[in-house]
Amino acid sequence: MPKNYSSNQSATLNIENINYNPAIKVAGLTVPERLIRQLIRTGYKNIYLTKTNLGYWQKLKKKYVDVVDFSDIIIGDLYEINTFYDGNKLGEVFLGETKPDKISIMDISSERDLVAIKKHLWSSLRKPIENDGIIAYFLGRPVSRIFSAVLINFPVSPNHATILSAVFALTGSFVLGYFNMLFFGALLYWFSFVFDCIDGEIARLKVQGSTFGQWLDTVVDDIATVAFSLGLGFYIYKSHPTVAIVIWSSAGLYSLSSILVYKVLKKIGVIDTAQYPYFFLGDKGSASQEKGFFTYLAYLFRRDVILFAHLLLSIGSFYWGMYIVQITINAGMVAITFLDQLVKLITRKESV
Repeated sequence: MPKNYSSNQSATLNIENINYNPAIKVAGLTVPERLIRQLIRTGYKNIYLTKTNLGYWQKLKKKYVDVVDFSDIIIGDLYEINTFYDGNKLGEVFLGETKPDKISIMDISSERDLVAIKKHLWSSLRKPIENDGIIAYFLGRPVSRIFSAVLINFPVSPNHATILSAVFALTGSFVLGYFNMLFFGALLYWFSFVFDCIDGEIARLKVQGSTFGQWLDTVVDDIATVAFSLGLGFYIYKSHPTVAIVIWSSAGLYSLSSILVYKVLKKIGVIDTAQYPYFFLGDKGSASQEKGFFTYLAYLFRRDVILFAHLLLSIGSFYWGMYIVQITINAGMVAITFLDQLVKLITRKESV
């Protein structure tokens, strides 16, 4: 007999009278497995099944051996496998604020309903433009979703996609600086951004997001920025060494300013540089829904815009434009970050 746990620690999955094949994957996961992962993420420590079955359920038990226990006893919050739930609202049930039947999105009466669930999951990937950025929203996501639709059918984790993003960025830098291939270097740099979108999509579809993964994603973005600056420097070093030194120096200062940004984000519990609370943008940074002049201006400094600008400039071999863009971004981010630190330091002293 399983140990008794309070309702906010355990959940039971009712797997009786299922009207569809539970082993069918929808956007990378079966419906039961998606629910289990969502429950674990919400905070449930123990998950039980209403009856012992072989086949698919035995595989599920083996995969989640530490959290799944077969039992004929219903304990804790009861979830129906014939129901598709709103994963974002599971926390309300966990905290005892509502019941599972109040957060259901749709009942699954046949395998045809799985198509509607798939459509819902893909549409839910669409981030607000405030968080995504203009280019990412209209150009990046349509491309990244093509890759995500393929990759979710393979054992690819969000961190794998993030690492691939880093590989594309570093390779692009090498191709640019060593082989002097301006367009292909910028193209690989652009694909690093595409995979930067993919890691988040896989994380949401497979319910695999983690704090480590979020930080890895953030750090890789900045590594890509610095790497591309290094590549541009090597591209022009022989003909204009002074310009190369300038862009390398700006990249080094950018790295230092990034560390300051990370310290602030860690302190406020946010892992999203778009939400860095610059004094002129407010608490939600450029992701704020309350828009002003500086909010719109900040869109131009977003990574998706910069990478797209480099790609366009590289098509026409306008490498001087690429230098101006990259140095401006590096130096600009350094300036506003240190200015932000200075303003907040003065403000704190005045308030004491």
